[in-house]
Amino acid sequence: MSIRKEERQKEEKRLRHVLMEMNKTMAGLERDLSVQGEELRTWRGEFWEDVTVNLSDDKEALETVASITQQARVMSELERRQERDRRRYQTLARMIKSPYFGRVDFMEEGETEEEQIYIGIASFVEETSQTHLVYDWRAPISSMFYDGMPGEVEYETPMGTVKGHMGLKRQYLIKNGKLVSVFDTGTVIGDDILKEVLGHRSDTQMKNIVATIQKEQNRIIRDDRTKVVLVQGAAGSGKTSVALQRIAYLLYKHRSWLSHSQVLLFSPNPIFMSYVSNVLPELGEENIKQTTFQEYVEHRLGKAVHIEDAFDQLEYVLTRESGSSLSARLHGIGFKSSADFFRLMQDYKHWLEQEGMIFRDLRLNDQVMIASEQIKERFYAYEPNVKLANRIQMVRKWLLDELDQLAEQHIWEDWVGEEVEFLEKEDYYQAYKPSLRGKPDVDEHAKAELVLRKKVVRRKFQPVINQVKQLKFVDVNGIYQQLFDEPLVTRLSTKVNIPDAWGEICAYTRQFLQKRIVPYEDVTPLLYLQEMIQGVRRYMDIRYVLIDEAQDYSPFQLKVMQAMFPMAKMTILGDWNQAIMPHQTRQAELEQITSLFQEGEIQQYEMTRSYRSTSQIVEFTRELLTDAKPITPFHREGPLPVVRKLATQAELVQRLQEDLATIQAEGYESLAVIGKSQQECQMVYEQLKDHVPVTLLTKNDRNLASGVVILPVYLAKGIEFDAVVIYNFSRENYGDDTERKRLYTACTRAMHRLFLYALGEPSPLLSQVDQRKYVWM
Repeated sequence: MSIRKEERQKEEKRLRHVLMEMNKTMAGLERDLSVQGEELRTWRGEFWEDVTVNLSDDKEALETVASITQQARVMSELERRQERDRRRYQTLARMIKSPYFGRVDFMEEGETEEEQIYIGIASFVEETSQTHLVYDWRAPISSMFYDGMPGEVEYETPMGTVKGHMGLKRQYLIKNGKLVSVFDTGTVIGDDILKEVLGHRSDTQMKNIVATIQKEQNRIIRDDRTKVVLVQGAAGSGKTSVALQRIAYLLYKHRSWLSHSQVLLFSPNPIFMSYVSNVLPELGEENIKQTTFQEYVEHRLGKAVHIEDAFDQLEYVLTRESGSSLSARLHGIGFKSSADFFRLMQDYKHWLEQEGMIFRDLRLNDQVMIASEQIKERFYAYEPNVKLANRIQMVRKWLLDELDQLAEQHIWEDWVGEEVEFLEKEDYYQAYKPSLRGKPDVDEHAKAELVLRKKVVRRKFQPVINQVKQLKFVDVNGIYQQLFDEPLVTRLSTKVNIPDAWGEICAYTRQFLQKRIVPYEDVTPLLYLQEMIQGVRRYMDIRYVLIDEAQDYSPFQLKVMQAMFPMAKMTILGDWNQAIMPHQTRQAELEQITSLFQEGEIQQYEMTRSYRSTSQIVEFTRELLTDAKPITPFHREGPLPVVRKLATQAELVQRLQEDLATIQAEGYESLAVIGKSQQECQMVYEQLKDHVPVTLLTKNDRNLASGVVILPVYLAKGIEFDAVVIYNFSRENYGDDTERKRLYTACTRAMHRLFLYALGEPSPLLSQVDQRKYVWM
């Protein structure tokens, strides 16, 4: 509801006052930063001039250390103050464009005066009066703006529940310090503000959504009691945005014990990592750690083998011609991602505790120092009830002792004496140094020679010692490959449902592993086996973990991740309608995920309203699904999706050029041509690059380019574009039900315009969509 003219004038007057105070504060901070910078330069330049270094005795040394410590403390405090003021200045520089976006008038129970609470991305206090001109959106009192309506309200604080009366809720749209619109509302976020924000053009960076957080989103953001928050959200419902605002909220609320370095986000790909990297800095917070599951496993498994990634696996499935090898691999992908295979791996571990471990010879210059059979005999000599990883550590200690004894046996060999002659002068100095401090010793030469010989032998043995310390005497890859000895599984377990194609699965797996290539479906089981043998690597300092696009992770992977971060709370985000990876995650696997956690640890949320796309695009895309839960579009209108049927490749490319030019002429800047595979995208790029400014994105790219981009659907996950063209939406490309979710994912990237091109006959999936939901052109 629009406000009266007099009210608007009051609001404009207040806005001018807030901007004036912000400018005043920023000017003061600018002066302070300049002074601090000069002080730091002076301190650094004079640091050693003000310190007298005297190490002649213990007393003088202690005074020297105390003097250095005092100087360092002063400089450290200056640096902390400068960093605090720098961050405050940067936050105000962002706020001054739009100091606040909401207001509630609240009178607490027992009080007689109503307080006006203005809400923005950060708090701002007038320096002279210490009056709160703006409250941080994360402050407890600000939750009323998102959750309450005029009338009786309450909000939670660390001290308990505060109750009172909300007399007014008002929203603002402020751009570059100018009040564009202001109105009173009885809802959480007025549609006019939401339409304005959602109607903006997309670009290469995700924006924060604090001005448009909805009630159901706010519940997720402020849930800091649940250990595991699981969010199932429709495409465009704001899952990732909510998760990032949630992290900003947690960093604000728990600032005394939680820092950005203790929060980790698992992203679907490097492009996505760049796409979301600006959200937290916009809110005045430092960026959290980000990685992909692929980066983590490559770090843990090392470089001795080539590790296939999820995108190469998908390319194999999408571009390989049908046949027995593809069928076997698809069966293998499904089985190796399942709970059954997880149980099989556990049974394999128990079997390895009794027999079957494979070790490597320890060699020095091609000479076997300790044979693998000797290591195996030692391993199985320990008590059978000792855990696998503990026994490996016991073998490690034994091997190091054995190598020490072997090294002792080599000290007086001729080759050692020869190599002593080639040692550096520093080595000789260190060997004779003890004798230089006292009276000459008749045995000083013999003692020095012994030191030098030990040094030579130690250097010679060091590579072998390093192998032992790094547990490389265990052949983890060989042990994993042994699992695919076809008859072995019958000895391991009778409880696991082994697929009929197990023989073919074993054959193709051995074929890959013998070439030192680890297929993606084997990466997590191999990592799990390594962790069982060597001991689980736990990251105890991580307190919060976010897993985005969780539908692309198997329960097996999530189980491993749970073990990696035992002290962390988790936020798991996914849309099972976008499960496009070959292991075919189904809604049933959502139940498998919840079963990983104890009762009472997990809270599930559903987000069924889509804010990204126009109503026309949402209504079209939701009819592509068959078993999806209802998806509600936000009522933002736009043109109907366009379907084009084209006879030849040349006609398709020509039409694509024309449409891209038309879309850009309409003012849209972010355009995506989405192909089914990287192979197809490469072909499209070659056809367009000489006619249209276009960027081809691959799995190795780390930034989302502006303008027209060409990318496969699996790299588009989590990203949105003003306009999307689905390349070759034909029966040949999207011909059966297995392609349904891939097509849905591609189409839901579009915010304003959606085009689907079919080379020849369109996909049969189109037949289930109401013909009134799109236009033929």
